[in-house]
Amino acid sequence: TMKPISTLSFLIALSVATPGMAAWQRLPSVSKRPVEMAVATMNGTKLVSSSGVGQAQSLLSDNPLDSSTLGSGNAEAVIDAGRQTIFEVASFTNDDTEGKVSISASADNSNWIAVGQAVYSAADRSVSVNFAGIQAKYIKVQWELSKGGSIRNFQLFGSETDADFAISQNASGTGG
Repeated sequence: TMKPISTLSFLIALSVATPGMAAWQRLPSVSKRPVEMAVATMNGTKLVSSSGVGQAQSLLSDNPLDSSTLGSGNAEAVIDAGRQTIFEVASFTNDDTEGKVSISASADNSNWIAVGQAVYSAADRSVSVNFAGIQAKYIKVQWELSKGGSIRNFQLFGSETDADFAISQNASGTGG
């Protein structure tokens, strides 16, 4: 049993406790979010060329369900970001392709620097190539596939964040 003095001390301590003492500590939240740069609506991003990629324009779609088909063998696509920017990650959702993807970067679309690659199987659903940040205007994606299929939700991320952009609409309230 508790002694009467300790019970009284506990009750006094409990009554003087301020509500602030019991509050949860607020953890800092993410103030900036990365922005996907491989979207046709961003800064004039466009597909410069492609070979072996069916529905290649889907690489620049912001709809994660739009897919591009890749047959077995070699395929490539070159994306123009519209301006110099820093890239760090390329990723896509894999639907049955198997092989290797390589990422290269260029400032002028003629001198290419290999920045990263990934080997993956048909069972790998999400494929990501992380590399040291590189400033470039053009990104080349090359596939060497032993098994064809399709890919969706191709994305490029780098140093751009949502804080770097302002959202605006036209007079009709549509568009961005």
